[in-house]
Amino acid sequence: MIDKLLKYIFAKARYLICTIGILYSICSFGFESSNYSFKSIDCKLYTKSRIDSLGNEAVHMFNEHNYLAADTLFRKYLHYIVQSEDIVIDDLNKLGNKDDIGNKLYSYAFNSFFLGKEEEGIETLLLSCKCGNNQAYAAYSNLSKSIAFFANNKLNYRTKKIINQDIREHDIFFSKADSPSDFWNKLVATNSVYQECERELNRKRLRGPIRNALYSTKVSEASMKQRLEDCNPYIRGELEDSLSTYLYNSTNLIRDLRIYPSSYANAFATPYGDIYLTSSLIDRCLGYTQLLIGICAHEMTHYICKHSLIELWQTYKKEKSNRIWGGIVAGLYMTGMAAANIANTCNGYSSYNQSNYYDYGKTGNQLFTLIAGASPYYQFKYSRSQEIEADLAAYRFCEAIGIGGYSYIIALHLINTNTTEKMKAAKDSTHPSMSYRIALLRHLYNIEHPDPEE
Repeated sequence: MIDKLLKYIFAKARYLICTIGILYSICSFGFESSNYSFKSIDCKLYTKSRIDSLGNEAVHMFNEHNYLAADTLFRKYLHYIVQSEDIVIDDLNKLGNKDDIGNKLYSYAFNSFFLGKEEEGIETLLLSCKCGNNQAYAAYSNLSKSIAFFANNKLNYRTKKIINQDIREHDIFFSKADSPSDFWNKLVATNSVYQECERELNRKRLRGPIRNALYSTKVSEASMKQRLEDCNPYIRGELEDSLSTYLYNSTNLIRDLRIYPSSYANAFATPYGDIYLTSSLIDRCLGYTQLLIGICAHEMTHYICKHSLIELWQTYKKEKSNRIWGGIVAGLYMTGMAAANIANTCNGYSSYNQSNYYDYGKTGNQLFTLIAGASPYYQFKYSRSQEIEADLAAYRFCEAIGIGGYSYIIALHLINTNTTEKMKAAKDSTHPSMSYRIALLRHLYNIEHPDPEE
C-alpha cells in the first residue's frame, strides 16, 4: 500500500514538474501585443537595475547600427518595464525615471525607422514625447512637415513603372565595397556617362563643348571660394571629422566639408571638391550622424561623378556657347556685387560661432541663400537623372557602410518641408519632387526587404 502511494506521489510530482516546464516555455516564447512583440515571463523577477541595463544595451546596439539586435532588446526592455511596474504602456510618463525611459524610447523610435518600420517608429516617438523628451518633440515636428511621411505608400501602376525604370537605369549593380574609397572608385568605374566624359577630357585636343564646360567651371572657382568664406563658416569640429571619416576615411577625395550658419536648410557640393551644409539642415536632422551621412553621400556623388561638369558639357552640346557664357558672366557679376555688399555689413567678424549667431545670423543667412540661389551660374544645377543617380548612390552607400539605406529615407523626410508638394513622376520633368525621390527609395527598400506577413 505504501509502495503504491509513493508511486502515485512521484507520478504526480513528475506531472507537476513537466507542466511547470511547459508553461514556462510558452511564456518564454511570448505573444504579440499591438506593434510590440515581447517574450513574456514574470518580469517582476527583474530588478530595475537589470531592466535599465537591458535598455542601455539596446541603445548601444542601436549606436553600433545593429538594428535587428537592438529591436529585440528594446522590445524586451519596454515589456519588462510595463510588467514589473504593472502599468499600461501609455502610463510610462508617470514613472519616476520617465526622463531616462524617454531617452531610450527616442533611440528605439529611430531604430524602428532605420528598419523601415515607420508606423512603429512614430508610435514610439510619441511615447518618448509623452515622457517629456524634447528631441522627440523636435523629430515629430520635423517629420510632420513632410507630406510624404504620412502619405499612402501605395503606388499607382504608372508611377511604379517609372520608378522601376529609373532604378534599372540609375541603380548601382556592384557587389559589396571594402571601404568608402572603394565604393566611390567602383561608382565611377561603372558609370558610363562619367567614363565618356573622362575619355573626352583625356583627348590630346579637347573638343569645343567639353573645353568650354571645363573653362566655365574653373573660371568661377576663386569667386565661389571667396563668397563662401564671406558666409563665416563654423570652425571645423567633431561632427565634420566624423562625417569625413564615414564618407571617405583617410583619403583626400574631398577638399573640404564645412557647416555654415543659416536658417535655410540646404546642402550642396561644388565642382572643386567642397561639401557645404547649413546649420539649419544639421538641426533638422537632429544632429544624428547616421542621417547626415546619406545627405553628404548624395552631394559627394554629384562631385565624384562630375555631374556639374557633365551637365554643362551636355548643355554646351545643345545650345550656343555665347548664350550660356553670357548668363554665367552676368550671374557671377551680380552675385559678386551683392555678396560684397552683404559681407560689408558683418561688422568686422572674421569667424563664426554659435554664441554670436543671433547677432548677425541674418546677414550670414542672406549671403548663403544668395550663393545657393545663384547655383545655376556656378554649375550646381543638376538634371533629373543626376538627382536620381545621386539618391540611389547615397542609399547604396549607407547600405554598404552598415548604417542602412532607410536612414537616408528618414533624412529626406526630415528636410522635406514642402507640405503642398505633389509627386512629379514624369520623365520629362526637370527635377524630381522630394515626394517622388522618397517614393522611389521606399519602393526599392520594400523590394529588397519584403514584409514576411504580406
